[in-house]
Amino acid sequence: MKNTASLAVDCTDLEEFESRMSALADVIDQIWPSDALLPAEIDAEKAGRSLDRLTEVLLHRLPAGQHARVEDAVSALRRVRQVRNAIQHSRVRGGLLAALRNLGVNDASPSWADTWNVVRAQTVEALKVLREELVQFSETSAAST
Repeated sequence: MKNTASLAVDCTDLEEFESRMSALADVIDQIWPSDALLPAEIDAEKAGRSLDRLTEVLLHRLPAGQHARVEDAVSALRRVRQVRNAIQHSRVRGGLLAALRNLGVNDASPSWADTWNVVRAQTVEALKVLREELVQFSETSAAST
């Protein structure tokens, strides 16, 4: 719970940003769709990674017309995870600045408070899109039965 609460708190420096990114990555990793929802043909490697599981379940269960928004939203969550990986694993190709650029942070010397706000906003937007797509599917499914 402590990690989750830290997501609502601002940060002022790189150390706090690293801490918030670790907490956020932990939350993203907890998105773990049930095995019962997975398509039968999913390979073991994908089944072992939270965002791959999520993608496979949603693309398998939702109509094709919803796939583009789902894929865009999951891609945004992946970009957030890439920032965390770049911070914690210095050997990640392209490093932290490249990962931040992928999120739209282009400052040569980023403000960690502003960067954290960009990360939070993009994460919230991605989760909002996923929720909207699931609600739409749920309402459409309920109307057709």
